[in-house]
Amino acid sequence: MTESEARELIRTTAQRLGVADLLSAAYVTELVSESGGHPYVLKILLGEVRSAGRASKPERIVADKEHILVALFERTYSSLSPSAQRLFLLLSRWRSAVPVLALEAVSLRSAEERLDIRAALSELTRFSLVEEWGTPDSDETFVSVPLAATRFGQKKLNASPWKATIELDFQLLQLFGAASRAESQAGVLPRIHRLLSALAREVAAGRSDLHAHRAMLSFIGSRAPASLPEIARLFVEEGSASGRRIAIDYLRQFIESGDSSLSHAEVWQQIASLSRAAGDSVNELRALAELATARGADAQQVSRAAFAVTYLLTEARKEGRSLVDNDERRLLLTAISRSLESLLDDLNATDHSRLAWIYLSLGNEARARDVVALGVQLEPENSHCRSLAHKLGVPIP
Repeated sequence: MTESEARELIRTTAQRLGVADLLSAAYVTELVSESGGHPYVLKILLGEVRSAGRASKPERIVADKEHILVALFERTYSSLSPSAQRLFLLLSRWRSAVPVLALEAVSLRSAEERLDIRAALSELTRFSLVEEWGTPDSDETFVSVPLAATRFGQKKLNASPWKATIELDFQLLQLFGAASRAESQAGVLPRIHRLLSALAREVAAGRSDLHAHRAMLSFIGSRAPASLPEIARLFVEEGSASGRRIAIDYLRQFIESGDSSLSHAEVWQQIASLSRAAGDSVNELRALAELATARGADAQQVSRAAFAVTYLLTEARKEGRSLVDNDERRLLLTAISRSLESLLDDLNATDHSRLAWIYLSLGNEARARDVVALGVQLEPENSHCRSLAHKLGVPIP
């Protein structure tokens, strides 16, 4: 860099670090001279100013420009906390843009040695050992290590006592897939999708235990709720009863999050299906009722849910048992009837018969007759409406 370029870099970096008021004109001249105009050296020296909170006289590390960077790296690395050192070595292991979310998720691999990723990144950013940037339409950020720092970190890693631990973290981090800085602008969800696809292959091949990664997956789901249905599908495909229970929990978390990347009616349908597979008729009933009243559910979805609810209640009554108490039963049926009524213009004759059965279950025979009459008008030959019409004494054209 020319002297003017170096001075401009000092000005902008000092402003970013909040240390501009600490730098006199003479000190800036000394920084330019001491760094030999090397931009990375300047950033590290300014990072030290911020760390110390004062503009200490820059030491002449090495006169030879070929070695000044290594010497500065050594001094900076030795001043880092153990967590920051370990994170720096992990990032140096892979020349890729890495989501901060992925680093935090991978840190959950070992319950005994969890890193404070945010604090470690703050240290590394202060000394310009990592670069961090945001992505459009997201609060998530990505980081990478500059090439010169990567080479230093890789050499350090060769003799590090953390080498084996970092290799295990790296193997997990790799599952998120490599990304360039340009690719990172697509956000974190494509990286999560890569991870989940890779985990699915690992589990299917018997090389990984999905349950061992549950802490990591739960963390990812909490930070990126749109990934929860895909995480749930992993546990469904795993095939165990416990996997289905876990999947239901993740699907409920998705609904709780308010994320709308997937229709809530579709999610409630999945919960109902998983509850049915588990032989849990009570929660199947409740999920179907939620489906029927979910915002955006269409007429056919609500109608099918109404039929399934009526079937469950009828079968339970035949067996002399109650799935829910009378108050809850009435509450659920009333909610479903209101949902169907709001879609009345979109209902076909069979749908009308299902609404009529709901009203009969609620003891409202008068409205059941009206609904059946509407169904018969729509489709006089519909067997479901004709059967109910005969039962209720509704005239058939």
